[in-house]
Amino acid sequence: MFFENDFVRIDTSNPPFVEITVKPDLGLCTIEAFDEYSKHITQVSNAPHLRLVDLDMMFAANPTLLKPLADWVSKQAPVLRENCIACAFVVSSIHSKQAIDKLFTYQKAPYPYAIFGSKTEAQRWALAQWQASDKVLNY
Repeated sequence: MFFENDFVRIDTSNPPFVEITVKPDLGLCTIEAFDEYSKHITQVSNAPHLRLVDLDMMFAANPTLLKPLADWVSKQAPVLRENCIACAFVVSSIHSKQAIDKLFTYQKAPYPYAIFGSKTEAQRWALAQWQASDKVLNY
């Protein structure tokens, strides 16, 4: 599955990864665009997977989206707890790290997560979580 709008891209072509790339204009993202994204990401959350969230291009988060995102995480928590084995964030700016920290002050992460400076490090950590998980059979 592949989804893209002006603010985010979802790519599931590299299982077990669900790769989410946040685009630079996230600060301009509307609630409607977020709702469109959340519909698509919910569809890929119903099977065991690893999330790789790349925030490297993001300049700044739209603060009005953090609460709706936290609400979505809260609503999806049972499914995410069951199926998202781990989430690795790729960040290079303090703004991206602050957005993650703020999100998880609104809503505790329902999965293990870590923040990395490179995609390679993030993938390595996530795959180790996958291999250590008792939720995953031969995928």
